[in-house]
Amino acid sequence: MTITPVCVLNTRHPPLDNLQVRKALAYLMDFEWSNRTLFDHAYIRSASYFPYSAYAAEGLPSEEEIAVLSPYKNALPEGAQPDQCPA
Repeated sequence: MTITPVCVLNTRHPPLDNLQVRKALAYLMDFEWSNRTLFDHAYIRSASYFPYSAYAAEGLPSEEEIAVLSPYKNALPEGAQPDQCPA
């Protein structure tokens, strides 16, 4: 079992409940620079909460995943709709 250091933010309370604040923090953090300069390339940027597991997010959502998410489309935040997912 590998222990991976992560930073998870509680987005249920201010100011992190504001999407614009979270986007600003994402722009503020330069992962590539800190990984290269401070950590000698020790880390790999994760694209999933569950990397290297059967639960890892990979690529665009499949047809089946879109079908599961479709009933909740109006409840999903802007940018999280299946047709707006980044590649």
